[in-house]
Amino acid sequence: MGRYNRIARSLCAVIFALCFVSVLSVVRADNDPPVEDRFSLTVEFGSLAFYYDHGVWDPNLMNYVASSNDTSAAAGTTAGYPGWYGFDGTANAISVQNTSYDEMTINLSLSYSALNDVTGVNMTVTDGGGWSGSANNYTASLSQGQEATALIQLSGTPMYGGKRYISENTMNPIGMIILKIESPLTPPTAG
Repeated sequence: MGRYNRIARSLCAVIFALCFVSVLSVVRADNDPPVEDRFSLTVEFGSLAFYYDHGVWDPNLMNYVASSNDTSAAAGTTAGYPGWYGFDGTANAISVQNTSYDEMTINLSLSYSALNDVTGVNMTVTDGGGWSGSANNYTASLSQGQEATALIQLSGTPMYGGKRYISENTMNPIGMIILKIESPLTPPTAG
């Protein structure tokens, strides 16, 4: 019974899939591609594994408290209370640097999309050096040598079929973070 209570303390584990969607030019087979097809990006990202803690009732406090003592609460979640956890500044970081040799600007977009009919979850970016936008959709433009770092934050309560989404003790994906790299904005001129 004690083990079941620990598992059933409403710990909703979440793993996000990171999906790179690239709409860049088609890969060329020749040895000397045109100048406008030459660019380079360095992309680094954390585990992107987060969980929602529904909490347990504490009769002494007359309130729900978190099931674990994790202190890496998401922005908007008070540590020790129900909400999103796993946001330590590393697991939730996505960095993109334009390492192209030629001077060109690369356009990026970062978005969140729900999976498996799970609703109620939103993504925001905090301390997003170089990123701008609003809930679930962000963009950045990087010139040669520039870097944009997004610290992903989640908010809302995961729901499935109108009820709290609880995955017991397994890590189930409920959403996907999509980083889209679009074609260069300003390719260098051939000369």
